[in-house]
Amino acid sequence: MNKKININIEIQNNENFLMQEHAHFNFAYFVEIAKENNYIGYRDYESNWTDFKKSRFIESLILNVPFPPIIVYENSYNVYEFITGINRTKSFQDFLDDKFALTGLSYWKVLNGKSYSQIEDIVLHRIARKQIHWISIHNNSQNSKLIRKIATDLLTSHFH
Repeated sequence: MNKKININIEIQNNENFLMQEHAHFNFAYFVEIAKENNYIGYRDYESNWTDFKKSRFIESLILNVPFPPIIVYENSYNVYEFITGINRTKSFQDFLDDKFALTGLSYWKVLNGKSYSQIEDIVLHRIARKQIHWISIHNNSQNSKLIRKIATDLLTSHFH
């Protein structure tokens, strides 16, 4: 009987659950936010995606293909750490900063070999309108590190 009472108390205790905040941002605006110091490790992060993979991601933006949300963990007030989406965000930033030319595009072959500054405005306007779904999770309990680890493991595994 005691175990059942303890489980009921634990379930009623909101400290042992993740809180979620959802938002939609213009992707270019989000990149500017991420470059600020409130995203831990973002400025120094080097994407491990090849130019081919980055290019295919940019092509998916032009085609308006939906992609999974960017999920971050709020370590403290307004200080975030990426759980998912850092490669997509860095790849988009690299594209905006003219760091690579598009390569290996399947549908928009005419854009192969072009960097951001060489692409026609009509295409850039389509990319600029892309919205992302952003989810911030946080937990303020004394178990927050464990809960964060469990969430991160699940969200970044192939199980998800």
